[in-house]
Amino acid sequence: TVTEGFLQLALDANRRVQIAACSALSVHIEQLGPTLVPLLDPIFRNLMRALSIYKSKSLMVLFDTMGVLADYVGPAIGEGTLPTIYVPPILHLWIHHPDPLDRILFPLMESLASVALTLGNNFQPWALASYEHAM
Repeated sequence: TVTEGFLQLALDANRRVQIAACSALSVHIEQLGPTLVPLLDPIFRNLMRALSIYKSKSLMVLFDTMGVLADYVGPAIGEGTLPTIYVPPILHLWIHHPDPLDRILFPLMESLASVALTLGNNFQPWALASYEHAM
């Protein structure tokens, strides 16, 4: 499918391909919204694999894609065990990031805010850690 194609390209070693794939995936998500619910597990797993290999600009685009998922797919991103796939790695990156002034942290926080708002009570397992780190 088109979604799978974007996800494969998102794992490319070339930074420009990563950015283009995430940007295209975001547009795809905006157009399809809730119809992507059956694919959320592989989407999140793939994006978390990308999180582990991306640097600077690619990370910023990845965080934007995460926010788009939250905004356009909605509460379905919080069903079952889905949040355990993507919330802990994002929080880990934030909490253990060596530079509190790094420019990737603003898109990360924006993404995390969209995710937390969309998850509602399903964000509760990570709420305290998020709050404590923010303070």
